Amino acid sequence: MSNNSISLPEHLQTRLDHLCAEIDRNKSYIVQQALEAYLDEKEDLLISLSRLAKPGKKYSMEEVEKDLGLED
Repeated sequence: MSNNSISLPEHLQTRLDHLCAEIDRNKSYIVQQALEAYLDEKEDLLISLSRLAKPGKKYSMEEVEKDLGLED
């Protein structure tokens, strides 16, 4: 695992330091857990929104179902 660094605003650094002391874990553990939870929750949404913002043909669910012969 590489040793990366990030800059945090002072208020987040303070909260992180406090949490580390309270639960007896290091900063890397807490940041890794937080990032994993964030990505699990937001990754698909953010990718979808990014793709919707790009130019190109968009297909509705109805169009896709019809093209695939899956309509009711």
